Amino acid sequence: MSSQHADAILLHDILRNADIRCRMYDENETLSRRIVSARAQEVPVHAVIGQREATNGEVAVKIAGRQEIIVVDRVSDHLRNAFSADSVP
Repeated sequence: MSSQHADAILLHDILRNADIRCRMYDENETLSRRIVSARAQEVPVHAVIGQREATNGEVAVKIAGRQEIIVVDRVSDHLRNAFSADSVP
């Protein structure tokens, strides 16, 4: 198992334990194809752990076309803040 895959499993567990709905796309496809598939399904948030992110303990989170790099341990807080009642226009 690659470091990226292990980190993705960890992220999935962190989000599920924080009661944040998530799905891990771990099909045997390229990252680009998985992202295209998520867009086609209108998935509102994408979290990607590539080689660079895995090395740094980070995740690339894309919400509404805006991407941020976040430390894995802080992703659930970041998502809660992004979708809190106060942040909705």
